[in-house]
Amino acid sequence: MIRKFGGKKIGVLHCIPSYPANDDSLNLKIINNLIQLNKNITVGYSDHTKGWLASNNAVAMGAKIIEKHYIFNYDIQGADRKVSLDFKDFKEMVSNIRSTERMLGNREIIFNKKLLSLKASMERYCVSNTLMKKGEKVMSDNVLFKRVLKYSNSLI
Repeated sequence: MIRKFGGKKIGVLHCIPSYPANDDSLNLKIINNLIQLNKNITVGYSDHTKGWLASNNAVAMGAKIIEKHYIFNYDIQGADRKVSLDFKDFKEMVSNIRSTERMLGNREIIFNKKLLSLKASMERYCVSNTLMKKGEKVMSDNVLFKRVLKYSNSLI
């Protein structure tokens, strides 16, 4: 949630003002610190790197706002040209960020139909690899872990 400040909604964006910013100067872990510092504000990232990997990684760190420079044509001269994206690349950045958000999930373990259908093929069973006598101690060298084949009742 973006906190209201003087009647206006605000967010806090982590930014390295170099054009272009070097990877080793980004310190994206600060995003999590900013989130922990005040949970009532929305934290984002102002990306001054070439490409969009830093924006993707910022989202993975918890950024909810991404600021990235846009350029109509890469032939246009200007101070921020090197850190800007044209329409095609900007669209790809957004697509990658949306994929990252889906990959991150929501911190809950969800067993959807596909995962549940795989459950049986993932179950493992402990079996003896030798004929054991009653009272014989089970040791790591006399047991195997097997799984049930999905389409049969045999163990592999």
